[in-house]
Amino acid sequence: MNAPIPQPLRAPAKHRFALPEVLRMWERGDFPGYPDIELIDGDIYEMPADGTRTRDWNAAVNRWLVRRLDPPFVVVPDKTLDLVEGYAPSPDFYIHDRPSSGDVTGANVLLVIEVSDTTIDWDRDVKVPAYEKGGVREHWRIECETRRIIVYRLREDGTYGEPAIVGFGETATAQHVPGVALRLADLNLPA
Repeated sequence: MNAPIPQPLRAPAKHRFALPEVLRMWERGDFPGYPDIELIDGDIYEMPADGTRTRDWNAAVNRWLVRRLDPPFVVVPDKTLDLVEGYAPSPDFYIHDRPSSGDVTGANVLLVIEVSDTTIDWDRDVKVPAYEKGGVREHWRIECETRRIIVYRLREDGTYGEPAIVGFGETATAQHVPGVALRLADLNLPA
């Protein structure tokens, strides 16, 4: 009897996902319990639920944004942003001036705002490079714990470079969205 021919060992294969595929999986019910998910570099991540402070700060930022923006600017809260192939995060807010959300990609998003509390490492280490890769012109990370805004602006070379740090009593002014100038001290935020 002949000995079986040994088969070469195979390494696990990583499968990269694209947003249309993830959306089909979502519609099929492949994500039970309706978790919040984000697509980063082709990988699907289940995101933790927001804490009370994050929800309170998001509500304050939302009220502030809605009072300041008129057409053609659109504020999209907590929805999937199709940045580029393999990247579809769900920022707390993104602002664009496109006639249809179907026309929105990272390259024509004017401002992304993340309110960071328990996910600050994720927002800083994973999402900032994703927004940069997607060509988002400006990104603000509002940090609940430090009570400051970290401002990233896309440079001509396609990178953010060093961010500006805007303190609680200072004003962050959006470069591409007229009328958007935020001073956290004006929001009556809970501690």
